[in-house]
Amino acid sequence: MKILSFLRSCSNVSVGSESKCRHFLAAVLWIPRSGAQWRFLPPDYGHWNSVSKRFARWSARRVLEELFACCAPDPDGEPRLLDRTGVRAPPCAAGARKPPGEQALGRSRGGFSTQLHLSTDGLGNALRFRLTAGQASDIQPAPALGEGFAGEVVIGDQA
Repeated sequence: MKILSFLRSCSNVSVGSESKCRHFLAAVLWIPRSGAQWRFLPPDYGHWNSVSKRFARWSARRVLEELFACCAPDPDGEPRLLDRTGVRAPPCAAGARKPPGEQALGRSRGGFSTQLHLSTDGLGNALRFRLTAGQASDIQPAPALGEGFAGEVVIGDQA
């Protein structure tokens, strides 16, 4: 209910019915969990192209980041942990040209990839995330990941 009420409060997205919204969000979660491309989305979730385009629109409008921030647990007073992981992109991700900054894809030593930067509380509960191109450094999104949180200690690795 919290997710649906948040999405309905967003003026820049069309939510539709509760069941269609639930299917869309389930499809968005299925893609990274399975590692499949959009075109292999099971038909139960809807037509892959429609789901993919809706995901792209919501991503461009930063709706998913705001939804994550809304649903993230209230941070406790424990130390903040910052880290990142690289995600390899399939060769077909290098398709059509897009304006710079519209997608978090780039070339690194391992090939075409994206970096997922995450901030958690001391218990490992995710608080914020940022996506950057594969060649981005760890320090670039660090200020945005810690901004607005009270705490005296931040734990990160050497990078």
